[in-house]
Amino acid sequence: MDVVLREFELGWPAFPVFADPDPLANVGAGCLVVDRRNGLVTQMPALPADRVLDMYRAWYPAR
Repeated sequence: MDVVLREFELGWPAFPVFADPDPLANVGAGCLVVDRRNGLVTQMPALPADRVLDMYRAWYPAR
């Protein structure tokens, strides 16, 4: 499986690239976000990239 990294101000989300274009074939796959400060990895749900980044930004101040 290939992975696409996308840098943003809080770290690097890693989104999988699937061979099967059917979104139902990849339900539950999720993505990972590597925290810029400490390298911790957080599993996030399989949602569009912008939604995942918004969720992580909302969660970040709570840590």
